[in-house]
Amino acid sequence: MEDQKMTQYNNKVLVIGAGVGGIKAALDLAEAGRDVVLIDKAPAIGGLMAQLDRTFPTNNCDLCTLSPHLAESGRRLHIELLPLTELLALDGKVGDFKVTLKSSPRFIDLNKCTACGECFNAFPGCVRFTPGLDHRAPTCMRYPRATPYAYSIDMSRCPDPDRLAQACREGAIVPRDEEKTREIEVGSVVLAAGAALFDARALDGYGYGVCENVVTGLEYERILSASGPTLGQLARPSDGGQPKKIAWISVPDHEASGSRISPIVRAPAACTL
Repeated sequence: MEDQKMTQYNNKVLVIGAGVGGIKAALDLAEAGRDVVLIDKAPAIGGLMAQLDRTFPTNNCDLCTLSPHLAESGRRLHIELLPLTELLALDGKVGDFKVTLKSSPRFIDLNKCTACGECFNAFPGCVRFTPGLDHRAPTCMRYPRATPYAYSIDMSRCPDPDRLAQACREGAIVPRDEEKTREIEVGSVVLAAGAALFDARALDGYGYGVCENVVTGLEYERILSASGPTLGQLARPSDGGQPKKIAWISVPDHEASGSRISPIVRAPAACTL
């Protein structure tokens, strides 16, 4: 009888994308005893779900649903979390992949940052924040108790990096932080990249990007969210007043996909796409 050759597979798994799908995959793999490297290009994990207020059909608060997973992913010994990280290259075969990862500088030492907010108070324009209808509020984090629970600095917008560093009592700001590249070996890869937001400015005739009170569905969610720019108060972006009427426009698929064929749609200036 011929000897059967057994292939030794690498136990480590790379999970690309730390939205709700990627987080759940990482937790399940860690529970099964696999070592997991969880990466995401954002400063904090959670994906689009962390920006929503409530979801159908239970009408549950999204952060209430997501928070236990976020907290658990940070505690798992088998999970290495790498925010601000992207995949550069992937070579090899099943069970034996060589992965090249690129981590953008956060300019913050995660081991020292206590999220006290002193950097934001001193230089609010330097703190990186992107969930939409920014208003630099309420905490300039992607969501309350973000994971990792630390700020992220956009040094290109900082006029005085040394003064910014001095503002942090914990010494957590690293003004000369650099991009890092590393290679790891994994046995398998889980792709949970999630979705990208459509740029509504590409749509002609709806006024998005021209009229301040024309917002997208996700931006409307941010307005209603308790962690949003208005702390859940329904307010017009233009002047902070309460709208009397709201019109919803469902954009046809052929328009969202870039087709120039457009039906005639009449809409008020205060609406959501």
